[in-house]
Amino acid sequence: MTMLSSAVQLRPQEVFDAIAARLTGQIINVGIAHIDAAWVAGESLEPILASYTRIARSAARQHTAGLWTLIAWINWRTNNRPAAWEALHLALEIDPDEDPAHYLAVFMYDQVDPRRIRPVHWR
Repeated sequence: MTMLSSAVQLRPQEVFDAIAARLTGQIINVGIAHIDAAWVAGESLEPILASYTRIARSAARQHTAGLWTLIAWINWRTNNRPAAWEALHLALEIDPDEDPAHYLAVFMYDQVDPRRIRPVHWR
């Protein structure tokens, strides 16, 4: 056993919960900015989407609103509206007060083309 593994015995569920629980407010906005930077650069968002989805499905539901918001944002940016709606509904069901999800809901309800919205930048 390494020193770290002997000092802290975390189960995978606890790790996923800890990661998911930290994705709120400004951290979601930072995530959106990173997603948009990759999107503008023409990078595939599939690896990011797969990682976020794995964590969201593995973590306790009450901690995953931020992840579902980021998943919805990726799907909206890549024009996969059915998947974006599904993730957005989950995010809002888990945390109905989350601002980034509400902003995305406005874009989606108004059927805004994701290519017409400038990428989000974080300073």
